Amino acid sequence: MGASWPEFGPPRAGAMANSNSFRPVRRAPERSGARDYRILFEKNLAGVYRTSLEGRILDCNDAFARIFGCNTRSEALAMTAQDLYPSAAAREASVRRLRAQGWLANAEECLRRRDGQPVWILVNETLVPTAAGKAPVILGTLIDITERKRAEERLRRERDFSTAVVDTAGLLVIVCDKDGRVLRMSRGAVAATGFSEEEVRGQFCWEVFLPEEDRERTQQWFAAFGTLTAPATPLRAEERCRTRDHGERWIAWNISCLRDAAGGVEFVIATGIDVTEQRMLENQLRQAQKMDAIGQLAGGIAHDFNNLLTVITGHCEILLEPGAAASQPPEARVAKIKSAADRAVMLTRQLLAFSRSQVLTPRELDLNAAVHSVCDLLRPLLGEQVQLRTLLHPAAGRVNADPVQVEQVIMNLAINARDAMPEGGTITLETANTEVDEAYRRARPMVAAGGYVVLAVSDTGQGMDAATRGRIFEPFFTTKARGRGTGLGLATVYGIVKQSNGFIWVYSEPGRGTTFQIYLPRVAEPAQEAAPTAEPAGIGSGETILVVDDDRDLRGLVRELLVRHGYRVVEAEGSRAAAVARRQRFDLLLTDLLLSETTGTELAERLRRIQPGLRVVYASGYTRAAAEACGLLPPGEAFLGKPFTVRALAASLGEAVRVPAPMAT
Repeated sequence: MGASWPEFGPPRAGAMANSNSFRPVRRAPERSGARDYRILFEKNLAGVYRTSLEGRILDCNDAFARIFGCNTRSEALAMTAQDLYPSAAAREASVRRLRAQGWLANAEECLRRRDGQPVWILVNETLVPTAAGKAPVILGTLIDITERKRAEERLRRERDFSTAVVDTAGLLVIVCDKDGRVLRMSRGAVAATGFSEEEVRGQFCWEVFLPEEDRERTQQWFAAFGTLTAPATPLRAEERCRTRDHGERWIAWNISCLRDAAGGVEFVIATGIDVTEQRMLENQLRQAQKMDAIGQLAGGIAHDFNNLLTVITGHCEILLEPGAAASQPPEARVAKIKSAADRAVMLTRQLLAFSRSQVLTPRELDLNAAVHSVCDLLRPLLGEQVQLRTLLHPAAGRVNADPVQVEQVIMNLAINARDAMPEGGTITLETANTEVDEAYRRARPMVAAGGYVVLAVSDTGQGMDAATRGRIFEPFFTTKARGRGTGLGLATVYGIVKQSNGFIWVYSEPGRGTTFQIYLPRVAEPAQEAAPTAEPAGIGSGETILVVDDDRDLRGLVRELLVRHGYRVVEAEGSRAAAVARRQRFDLLLTDLLLSETTGTELAERLRRIQPGLRVVYASGYTRAAAEACGLLPPGEAFLGKPFTVRALAASLGEAVRVPAPMAT
């Protein structure tokens, strides 16, 4: 064995110079050299072998036998090369490659052990010429790399698993080098930003993903990473992220660095979650809470203001009646009107917010008809430079709203749009039907799902930036010059829409105009035209009424009005009403819902304990729905909205006294 082994010298010119590849060179045989090479063959830790082209194993060392699961070299020599390959085709392909180039260097192949188990080897082979007329043989070495391949497979699977977890969780992951150049992006980062990994690889992350005003801070972070000598707590930041379509998303980032063995920064990894929708919901909630607080403040102011209006309108009505001077000189009534008006002026100056607690008279309303009716009023106000056009859906549904208030909404929005177009432009009024589904509602929890009619008012004016859009519904906020607006126009719109159970969205960008979209709940059934009914006169028959209100002027006016309509009246402040009720019996109690020391309902309960079965009419500047919702008014009780006319007061009391008194409990 081995008598015909060649000796090996340096590779010929052009041959691959590689420690694991070689080319044979024939030399004169030397007995000592052959012995040395035989020792190298026998003791080599790599498997060394010699085979024929047909696949017969001519010689091998012990390492070769061990790699293929043989106990002895004899067992290995009994095998053929075809036994080591998974298929005959794989063996033939390997021989073809070897014949084509004369040698193989560092080829990785998956072969079979004697027991059939797969084994990965690193092969180096060469064709060795033999005696003249004989086919060359294959001389080669191999190393078992099965464990390395298994480790690589484990790493690959772990990498794939980590990638799948990140992608499934929707995490945004951006990997950068220590200087901030992008190396990798997760699928979530690609989806959120719109940039592909190929587009941004090698670019500085701040130049790709951050608005210009936020870049300096990120550059400072990367500069700081290079100075750290030990792992630090990840940086946490909520930042704006630019998208490929020039939009913005808000991302909550955790930024950490991966270090090499010497402690230097090798990679910077930013892991983030898209919190854009969360921030939007938080802003909507803050805005709603702000407007609700404004409404509560306005409720108290509106209560006092409605009392003043009732005094003014009541005395004016009396002055217009024949013979009014007989009961009281006109000058005295005018003085009371002037006094109430002065108080109203002072109250208005203290108004720091706008109330949504307005008295509405809702009915089923055709929005298209409301738009048509207001257009004739608008055109003269808009001026010749502003074009008004309408795009009204012929099948737009009906809504339940106050026609006067809807016209006020359209007027306020149109005037606001006109002021945003000092050089002229176009205002478009549109109507349409739409459905708010559960998916839309989940994104905007304050909105109820269902059918709506949309009224859109659009202009081609200056538009607004994000900061302005966030404040437009605040009372007294205005971007107009001093003296050009009060800042209550859009606050009024907001209050009316919310009280009509609708909602409003504004869409605007600087230089691209503005669109206000008002969503009002659509009425399911068509409106039924009700025949007009005559309001009852409400003339009394001497019934005694207790009038309770903290406003003395209002009590005096109501007393005079009721006496003129045939009632006997006793008036009292809220704190004195119980004492009066103990001394005298009454047929009916007319009380304000909000008193300085109690509420009208609590007062009525105390008086009914004194006078069981007492009828009650509650008066308030709140709507019935608002009063019932906040627990001020028991459902089904008689209610009179302020400010009220003389006829409305008389009709309400006349109906109440004709209703049988409730049974005492």
